[in-house]
Amino acid sequence: MKYLFVFFTLAIILVGCSKEGSHMGKDNVTVYDIDYTRNDTYFWDEYFEYSHHVVLETNDESLFKEITKLIIKNNRIHILCGSMNKVIIFDIEGNFIGSFCHYGEGPGEYLSAVDININNDDNIEVLDKLLSNINIYTLMGEFIGTKKAIAADAFLRVDENCYIFNRNNFRGQIDETQPFNFLCMQSDSIFIKDLPYVQPMAGRVFRYGEGNSLIYPYNGGISVPHNDTLYTFDIENYKLNRSLVFNFRIKRPDNYMSPKQIEDYLRRSYSGEIPSSLYGLQMLGDYIFGIFNYEKKVKHVLISTVDGKSTVSFPVLGKDRIPIIPISHTSDQIKDNFIITVLPSFFVKYNKTIQKNSFLSIIEKKLENEECNPSLIFYKLKNTPIHIEMGND
Repeated sequence: MKYLFVFFTLAIILVGCSKEGSHMGKDNVTVYDIDYTRNDTYFWDEYFEYSHHVVLETNDESLFKEITKLIIKNNRIHILCGSMNKVIIFDIEGNFIGSFCHYGEGPGEYLSAVDININNDDNIEVLDKLLSNINIYTLMGEFIGTKKAIAADAFLRVDENCYIFNRNNFRGQIDETQPFNFLCMQSDSIFIKDLPYVQPMAGRVFRYGEGNSLIYPYNGGISVPHNDTLYTFDIENYKLNRSLVFNFRIKRPDNYMSPKQIEDYLRRSYSGEIPSSLYGLQMLGDYIFGIFNYEKKVKHVLISTVDGKSTVSFPVLGKDRIPIIPISHTSDQIKDNFIITVLPSFFVKYNKTIQKNSFLSIIEKKLENEECNPSLIFYKLKNTPIHIEMGND
């Protein structure tokens, strides 16, 4: 749960874009110039406000270490804990419904649950990266069947017979027949290969970010990140198109770089000398919210799609100092207009700095008998009209 226990205590830095920060590049691609070196101070509270929270019921079956994937659908909260290979389901109020873990190599089992989806039949699909399968289960974890898949870090069903996969830059094994990050499979056959691996980095383990999702909703479509570019999948024509470029003014690895240049890039990246690409992307009305790493710290970026201005934060949330660790999520219930983070119950119980009149004091009363499970906290942009379809205690 190390990601849950990191308390961000530094201030926010404002990253300025030029007045032409948002502009159209070649082939009508929007480019956002991000100056990550600025050092002006701002606070999370200036942009986001507390909306509501959901306390998750604690019992022996509902415990988990971290949230790898979060899906809110049909008045249920579906959580994948990848390190435990476990899927846990709660209702919209946080009451425990069920969980399952089918670890193994036999029928209906998996070795590495890296992603989940909820299909049109309301069944849970689990992507097994090591066995290259998609196992399908009922809500209560009863095995239904298996589909052939690709060893990947994220997947999404496009239609009944078509799945897209993102293998994520330089993570996992690289083979001669499929040296691509993005693949599309239809009726068990691969028919799209795109975003090739950088060959000089073959055999290396490296990634630009540690986002919890590698397929993002953007402009009503499906998008995947690669280097500093967001590509949107054209479902009608079955191809990828460039949508956005986040210009950090950093040259990312490509097939034209020499092994020496790759070594230098890796060194600078590991030391925090240069920023990672933007990941954890989410649309919030007229804003893009994302995350990148720089100087061995997690930074948040909020970009206005109207004027191109951007703010980057390593945030402090008021006097309560609670961790702001956003979870990439999909939802048919809250229109993707929220930032969701998690709060460990022990933090609320033993933190002496909680203000009496803050929303945390309300959560504290509900968590006083809890031991492990966190509360999900929902934030929304200030002065942004958002329709909430979930209960607010």
